[in-house]
This record gives sequence, structure tokens and C-alpha cells, in this order.
Amino acid sequence: MTTGLRRLRGKKVDANQAEIVTALRKAGCRVLSLAPMGKNVADLLVSYRGQLYLLEVKMPAAAIRDDQVAWLNEWGGTLVRGPIEALRAVGATA
Repeated sequence: MTTGLRRLRGKKVDANQAEIVTALRKAGCRVLSLAPMGKNVADLLVSYRGQLYLLEVKMPAAAIRDDQVAWLNEWGGTLVRGPIEALRAVGATA
């Protein structure tokens, strides 16, 4: 894994993000990291079959902050903790 994916402009990303991005791309998704934006913005913008999805990536045991939950609720994002959840969130798997 490249250092650039782990840390973008000084912003730490969750260790499982690279695995999630790889799975999404293998399924035909286009993925853009929004992590450098900060301010509780979701970690990933995913395009799949003409639809856009906002995904917040967290490690399986990591807590999500209230301000992150509020952002996801306002913008319609989804919390994912692994590749299978991410693929389901965008409809790339049954």
C-alpha cells in the first residue's frame, strides 16, 4: 500500500480504506478520496452505474463521532467497515 493512500495532505485515513477502494474498483466503481477535505466530509465519493454514493470508512471496532453521523445523515452517506459493506452500499453485490 502506498503512503499516499494512508495519509493525504496530513489527514489520516483508516487502515482498511485501501482494501475497500480496491474492492470497489474491481467491481467497476470509480472512487475519489474526499479525506483531504476534512470537516466531517465522508471519506469516499463512489460512482457506480450512473449513481453517486458517499461512504464513511471506519475500522471494524472504531467509533464514529456524533458530528460525523450528523454529516452522513444530512448528506445521505453510508458508514462502511469493510469491502463487503462498501460493495453492498453501492449495489455492486447482492
